[in-house]
Amino acid sequence: MFKLFSSIFGLPDKEQGTAIPESLLKAAIERALDGTDPRMRILPGYAKTLREPVIHAIEHVIAMVDALPPAVPASKEGRDTSAVLGAVFTSTPRMKQILDSDSTLREYLSSAADESGCTTGLLVVERNEKRGFGYAVVDDQLMNDVQQVTVSFDEHRLVDLSTNEEETRRLLRRRAFDYLLSIALAHVTEQQDEREKLTQQRALLRVKLDILQKGGSGFSRDMGVQDRAALQTRLEEVETQLAALGPVHEVLQNNLAIVATVLGDAEKHFWGEEKNLRLDQHYALHNDGDTAVPAIPFRDVCDSNGRRITLLLLSIALSSTTPSGQ
Repeated sequence: MFKLFSSIFGLPDKEQGTAIPESLLKAAIERALDGTDPRMRILPGYAKTLREPVIHAIEHVIAMVDALPPAVPASKEGRDTSAVLGAVFTSTPRMKQILDSDSTLREYLSSAADESGCTTGLLVVERNEKRGFGYAVVDDQLMNDVQQVTVSFDEHRLVDLSTNEEETRRLLRRRAFDYLLSIALAHVTEQQDEREKLTQQRALLRVKLDILQKGGSGFSRDMGVQDRAALQTRLEEVETQLAALGPVHEVLQNNLAIVATVLGDAEKHFWGEEKNLRLDQHYALHNDGDTAVPAIPFRDVCDSNGRRITLLLLSIALSSTTPSGQ
C-alpha cells in the first residue's frame, strides 16, 4: 500500500495534469485514515467523503513542490551564483562544515553505492529576525548605534536525499501530504482532549454538587447556597460545551469531517510563498525601497500554526563531503 501511495507523487511531469488513477486515489484515501484515525473505516461512505478533499490536497502539494526552483550545487560556484545559497551559509567553509555534520547526509553516504556521484536533497533552514543596533550608512555617513533588523539562518538540515532531483521532488510531495495529515490529526486530537477534559470536569462538578446537596463542606448556610449556584452554573456550561462536540457515538463522524475539512482547505493550513528580502553583507534587513541592496527571493513554506521555514533544493557532490567522525 505504501509503494502504491508513493507512486501518486511519482507521475512524470507530462502526466501531472491528468486524472489520478482510481487505484492510487484509493491508496491516498487509506493513507489519510492511517495517518489520522483508522477506526473511521467502519463508517459507511468514508471514501466518498474524503475523495474530493484528498484530490484537492494532492494537487495542492504537487503545486507546492513544483514551485521550488531547480537544485543549486552546494559548492563555492553555487554560492557565487545563487544569492539564496550565499545567504543561508555565511561562507563556503561554513557550508561544508554544516553539510559534513548533517546526520541525514552521513546516513545516505553510508549506504551510497557510488560515492563519486551526486545526491539531491532539500535544505530546510530556520530564518530568524532580531532587532538591535549596528552600523549603517546614513546620508553618506557611516553611523553607529543605528536601529536595524538582522537576519540569521539556523538549524540547517537535509531531508529526502536521493540520486536525482525528480525523485527528491516525489519524496517531498509525499512528505507535504503527510504533513497535512499531521495537521488534521492535531485537530482531531485537540477535540478528543477537549472532550476528555470536559467529561472529567463534569464528573467532578457532579460530585461536588452532590456533597453540597447532602449538607457537606462549609460552616455557612449562605456559602453553601452560593457554592451550589456557582457549581450548577458551571456544570450547565460544561454540558453545553460537551453537547456542541456531539454525542460520543458521533466522534468518528466528527473526526472524518475534520480530516475532510483540513484536506479540502489544504492551502489554508500549509502553503508556500516567495519572500523577497534585501540583505546586505552584514545580514542587516533593508526596506523594499532601498534598491541599492538587491532583493533575494527566498522560498518559504508556512503553516496555520504560524511556523515559517526556508527551503532550498541542493545538489551535493558526494566526493566533496567529509562526514564528521570519519
